[in-house]
Amino acid sequence: MTNIRQEPWKNSLKLPRRLRWAEPSTVSANRRFGTLLLLAAGAAALVLGRGGRARAAAPQASVSALVTRADSELAAHPGQALLDYERARLLAPRVPEVAAGLARARAAAGLPPAAPGPIARAVQWLSPDEWSRLALAALALAALSATAAAWRWRRRWTLPAAAGALGLALASGGLAWRTAPRPADAVVVAANAVARIAPFAQAEAAFVVPEGSRVTIQSAHQGFARIDGSRGVGWVPDSAVERIIPGR
Repeated sequence: MTNIRQEPWKNSLKLPRRLRWAEPSTVSANRRFGTLLLLAAGAAALVLGRGGRARAAAPQASVSALVTRADSELAAHPGQALLDYERARLLAPRVPEVAAGLARARAAAGLPPAAPGPIARAVQWLSPDEWSRLALAALALAALSATAAAWRWRRRWTLPAAAGALGLALASGGLAWRTAPRPADAVVVAANAVARIAPFAQAEAAFVVPEGSRVTIQSAHQGFARIDGSRGVGWVPDSAVERIIPGR
């Protein structure tokens, strides 16, 4: 058996254990950045979570109240009923009574049935608030994974997890923005509302807006609202349209 003699000079080149485990400045900077990223995500989640709970604590109307009122208005005022169903759908997109009520209201108003495609149905399966919460949870997961990667903890899966969670957060945030109603979105609640070319009663009529039609309010002037709908752009009385998001 051959003895291997170790030269003393090799042992002298070995660094002390404390120095061998010292980390480069770049690694320390990455760890500090990852920790700050996690703290920032936690603070954002806390602020947005409190805002969501505050909005949910004082809802303007419950889903059951909206559906009950819409059912009572369906025969005489299908436009107002459709507006209430639209508001209920924002709060509870998966409730079968809301979807059925929307179909009945469109039929009562003489509007064609809505036929969303499979992608649109999948997107509408969650409410805008639910998409926002999913985006926030994915952002927190991305920050946690990035922090774990910065501390070099199982980087084989933390880096892909951070990238995937960030992609999910971006997609969910985009869908929340896409499904949320705009402040200018409105429903025509008057029967046979006449849209005119100018904001006064003696102006020439441009077209008739069917009751229950969904339109966009572009501006307002002296008791008239300028709307943009499937039949064009025109001015109707303020009382003929009502915004889906009240109080805007």
